[in-house]
Amino acid sequence: MRHEKEPVIYPINQLPQFIQVGVSDLWREHGISPEEMEKKNLVFTYFDGIYTGTTLNTDVFKHECVHYIRQGGGADEKLAKEWWVRYCVVGEFRYAEELAAYKEQYQFILRIANGNRAVAFDHAKRLATELSGPLYGNLRSFNTALGDILRK
Repeated sequence: MRHEKEPVIYPINQLPQFIQVGVSDLWREHGISPEEMEKKNLVFTYFDGIYTGTTLNTDVFKHECVHYIRQGGGADEKLAKEWWVRYCVVGEFRYAEELAAYKEQYQFILRIANGNRAVAFDHAKRLATELSGPLYGNLRSFNTALGDILRK
């Protein structure tokens, strides 16, 4: 995935307050405590940047770049805010956005695995576990998420 401008990497403690509140409410609805979330080294993309408390692996960067582009590629903060509100409120939108990002992440892994489908499949299963899990609201079964990620 190529884009003219890459996102800026920001420290997680600079994540805008409205996103912190929105995702906290979302996780609370899904039964995830703030303490659990702090342990996960989560990454967020908003407007012109990626907010993280850790070094990003390249596959995760590719995933976040999908969100960056779909939020307007740093060109339209209003669009990015609207994206985040919809992401926090509409489960089907959240699933579709994460699926697009996980598919890009998987395709990157497949390329760097030099066609080793067994290695790539192990990663696909890890990604499907995340996509089908409580972080996103258990919106699909593991098998459905895996099939969706693998489908071109």
